[in-house]
Amino acid sequence: MPAIEPPKRTQILVVGGGPAGSYAAAALAREGFQVVLMEAAKFPRYHIGESLIPSVRHYLKFIGAEEKVAQYGFAHKPGSAIKFNQFDREGYTDFVALGHQNSAWNVVRSEFDNLLLQHAASCGVQVFERTRVDSLMFAPSSPCQGDGDDVALGRPFSATYVTSLADDPVPPSSPTSPTSSSSTSWGYFSNEGDAQTISFDYLVDATGRAGLMCTKYLKNRKVNKSLKNIATWGYWRNTNIYSQGTARENAPWFEALSDESGWAWFIPLHNGLTSIGVVMDQKCHTLRSRSISEATPPPTPQSPTFSLPLSPTSVQTRRNNRSSTFSISNPRLSFLFRGRSETAPPDMVVPHSAPPTTSTFDLQTEPPSPAPSTTSHPSSRRSNLTNKYLESLKLAPGVMKLIGDGFLVGGQVNQAIDPDAPIGVMEDLDFTEPLPGMGKAPVKSASDWSYSAACYAGEGWRVAGDAGAFIDPFFSSGIHLACTGGLSAATTIAASIRGDCEEKRAAEWHNARVTTSYTRFLVVVLSAYKQMRSQCVDALADVGEHNFEQAFGYLRPVIQGSVDMGPHLSPTELQRALDFCVNLFSPTTPEEHAKVSALLKGISSEAAQDVLDVTKPMMDGQTLHRVMADLKLTSDAACQDTGATYEEQGGQRSSTDEEEAETVKMVLDKVNARRVIHTEHSGISGFEEEALVGFVARLVKGRLGLAPAL
Repeated sequence: MPAIEPPKRTQILVVGGGPAGSYAAAALAREGFQVVLMEAAKFPRYHIGESLIPSVRHYLKFIGAEEKVAQYGFAHKPGSAIKFNQFDREGYTDFVALGHQNSAWNVVRSEFDNLLLQHAASCGVQVFERTRVDSLMFAPSSPCQGDGDDVALGRPFSATYVTSLADDPVPPSSPTSPTSSSSTSWGYFSNEGDAQTISFDYLVDATGRAGLMCTKYLKNRKVNKSLKNIATWGYWRNTNIYSQGTARENAPWFEALSDESGWAWFIPLHNGLTSIGVVMDQKCHTLRSRSISEATPPPTPQSPTFSLPLSPTSVQTRRNNRSSTFSISNPRLSFLFRGRSETAPPDMVVPHSAPPTTSTFDLQTEPPSPAPSTTSHPSSRRSNLTNKYLESLKLAPGVMKLIGDGFLVGGQVNQAIDPDAPIGVMEDLDFTEPLPGMGKAPVKSASDWSYSAACYAGEGWRVAGDAGAFIDPFFSSGIHLACTGGLSAATTIAASIRGDCEEKRAAEWHNARVTTSYTRFLVVVLSAYKQMRSQCVDALADVGEHNFEQAFGYLRPVIQGSVDMGPHLSPTELQRALDFCVNLFSPTTPEEHAKVSALLKGISSEAAQDVLDVTKPMMDGQTLHRVMADLKLTSDAACQDTGATYEEQGGQRSSTDEEEAETVKMVLDKVNARRVIHTEHSGISGFEEEALVGFVARLVKGRLGLAPAL
């Protein structure tokens, strides 16, 4: 990075060097604009959020960074496994089914983010690390462009910053809440230089959750009431590998907690570590933490430790232990869980180590138990947070089996499969940080509140990434939304500079782009939470009628059917949208998709040929029913949108036919639901083709900007 002082003036100032800021800066610099980026921390710096989706590869390609990331050696992500029901198998989404270029990565964020920042510098961006922007100066006011109350805020024209004199400045702490703007978020440099000023024509705020514009000036951040969660996580070694020897090998695993309070992740990384975390509803987390604290006696050096034998309970035991925890109250979803395999764990895991030292095994069989640990460190060294984290992991049996005889970095973890057994942790005396910048505590915790803002752009400024909006990471959308916001900021600033449209219209386009992408992922994530909690999600206020219409207007005819919902979004319509989107997580396999594809080849109808193409428009229930009828596999589940059972329509079927029909319908419904998010999830074609406020993006190097929609 340059060792020179920042200039007194620049054409475009980007504040924040995370993915959103680095992306926007690189895209603008490649267009020949003068760009200065100021980043408060010294990179590489620690960050959570390791799992990417396929669209990120295409975003990186646009700014010339794809090959750098592909050649770096990050863990290949062929797809993802998701398990909602402890008495059903997991579902699997295959990224590479649409081509190898549709795969993604699991990344170490400190390395990935630093790679993007270095790439921005190589594109001509002047990057200044350890440089914190504290305040902005604004011209006479003009209203903010966006929904909600207009804010009297003029065009920003200069920023005041300080440069740290410390070699290793402490990174900024997260605000005490997503809506706070406490001084601790902005005043963390212990040794500062004199305050300086830089003037600019355009500003991109990519300051992350601290949110300079939204929390300090606009004060327009709104927390989603239905997604107030707490995340705890740590890094493990010697864990198992999901589905080794298959096309799914090393895919990440996501699992609903057995008490319906949240979910857990298992994400293998290229450095031999596995990121394992739990996201839990804040109220449940508080109650559970209190219960654990009250129930757990103070440990002593004589406290017993437990090894990690993988001894799955029998199928009959799991049947006997069934409860209403994962019962599906919505009849439209009940068909997803009839007649399926009752095996609880992932279909195949093998030990993950470098080099492998243990043999492959299937979770249907019991592997050899590891030898008991001889370490004598007292278990009293375990922190209260670590204790709560390990107890929470018991709510995710699939994750526990993937952990196998792995151990938490910073401590040797020995865990019995018996959910009533205590967990023993014996921390190493020579403990070092799991990842640089993480700190020496083996377990981290952070508020995981989803939030958005009333507007993300105004005259001369754009907000991108977590600085404006953050969504629960269940769908791994963080880097995608950061790149979307970064590209949108660059596109609209370029459009304004080049005269493609007025600055006011460019700001409106950025608002619409960020809001639309965020709302689509929000509805998909809410549908997952509805499935996890087996109940309706009261999220109408979180989604917003205008945002829903902008993001899902094309979906309304599909979910309404013959019912007139009226001109305004209602709770009923939102619940139908969630029911539709939850099919995205149906427990299907690539093999089942291939089988359905083979069946459809024998049908000549146009609808049948398009039914598995995720790039085609969504199909309503009657169209899907006709395809099922052509296959002679129509079931009650397939007939639910017609108001009559299959027998009432003159059909005959066997139990085998019914099971096959349900499988086919799950595949068709999953593909149909995937269309909701496909343009966001799988590339940037949707970014370029989707018309917003009368314009489309022109993603041509040297001509980046906006063009009138045809």
